[in-house]
Amino acid sequence: MQVQSSLALFARIFEYLDLPVDIAESPSPVALPEVRGDVRFSDVSFAYEPGAPTLIDVSLEVPAGSTLAVVGATGSGKTTLGYLLARLYDADSGSITIDGVDVRDLSLAALPSTVGVVSQDPYLLHAS
Repeated sequence: MQVQSSLALFARIFEYLDLPVDIAESPSPVALPEVRGDVRFSDVSFAYEPGAPTLIDVSLEVPAGSTLAVVGATGSGKTTLGYLLARLYDADSGSITIDGVDVRDLSLAALPSTVGVVSQDPYLLHAS
């Protein structure tokens, strides 16, 4: 019985791993040799669903070594800011830079060592 349920679990994991990747790497990716940590959002807009924007023209600058607290109501876009910075999604318009380099130009392999996001609801696998 355990083998059967394990096989079903692995089948679901492999189905997930076989999904196409929505984020494409830049044709000429770059890696930051030394990360200072200057982060800038310039006129960033994003919508999970067309016609229902989550962020509209957000601009903010976080200098290296500083701390920023983002506070707001549920659904106001706090988590989305982190997801866009980590490039789990791409902004619909505007730019997001780390040390002056657009996150869309960074190597997908180098980005996780530069930026990390910890969700308020962490889990390894989500299932019913």
